[in-house]
Amino acid sequence: MEEIEFQQWIESLQEIKNEYSVVFNPSSMKIIRVGPRHALKNEENCIDVDADIAESILSGEVSIHSCYLDSINGEIAITETKNLTKIDDVLHRVPEISWSSIETPDVYLKFDTEKDKITIQLAAHWGGTHSFNNVTPSTRKIIWSGDTIMEFLVTDYNDPHILYDTFNFTIQDLIKNQLEYIINAPTTQFSVYTKRIFKNYVMEIE
Repeated sequence: MEEIEFQQWIESLQEIKNEYSVVFNPSSMKIIRVGPRHALKNEENCIDVDADIAESILSGEVSIHSCYLDSINGEIAITETKNLTKIDDVLHRVPEISWSSIETPDVYLKFDTEKDKITIQLAAHWGGTHSFNNVTPSTRKIIWSGDTIMEFLVTDYNDPHILYDTFNFTIQDLIKNQLEYIINAPTTQFSVYTKRIFKNYVMEIE
């Protein structure tokens, strides 16, 4: 009997969801502390936050130094500021998804061979529209700063020296939105190159 009650107690503990709060500077609205709600309940300028946001800060996935409070439609949400620079100054070919081992691409391109149309999407975990392998969309607002222009070169297959077309846009253009571009190239067999801002890019051809 005692063993059954103990097991039920363990299961009830596992069902309890973690509840978190953050402490912020009221002048700058900058987040200065995050932790379990019970540990911060006596702090001034303290509000509750979603567990996924708090845990992403605690795990180091999101830097607390880039997090602020932002009022959206009367609700308080976490705003993360990301200052971007290009990973390097080298052209990288965007690999075709059928030949790639990338499981969670940051930028997803899809080329429609019948319409000569390419669709560009940012991953949902960055605030975009493309969800891949059931990755949870971002629940925090991200403000992008720095070098946010993404430029793509359409070239001869595997040859960046023979240029057919170019297109570019900013990251903000892809927040909750996808873009389309008609490719001007003499063939549907081409390559796409870019100087990476994000780590992982893939392209699907249909």
